[in-house]
Amino acid sequence: MNLPFFGPATSGNPRIVNPPVKRSLRDFEFTIFSFLGMLLLGSIGAALSCLVFGALSPGVFIRGFTAIILGAIVYRIFPGWNALIYSVLLGMAALFSATGLRGEWAMLAYEPDPGYGPFIAAVLLAL
Repeated sequence: MNLPFFGPATSGNPRIVNPPVKRSLRDFEFTIFSFLGMLLLGSIGAALSCLVFGALSPGVFIRGFTAIILGAIVYRIFPGWNALIYSVLLGMAALFSATGLRGEWAMLAYEPDPGYGPFIAAVLLAL
């Protein structure tokens, strides 16, 4: 039915009874609250590790939160479930990569210690 001055009553092709649903390429929405939740999980892991095993070295602390930030960037750019794999791989690379060229980033170097376990587990859970 066409109404004068208003155009056709239906949009699209009127012969298609059930038009296909438009699918989104996004599996989820990554917002600032998601990022704050990731930071909160990492902070809880850091606090638990400090309370139980003593202070964290600056190297593991910086690498852990760098992994969270890199994971958040991956989730923001690619909001799909396959981004989980990329985010965890990038986070593991940030956590366990070697120090800078010729060892110049001495502050970022750390020796693996069982006391870092809760923090590393919390970072991986956040990712």
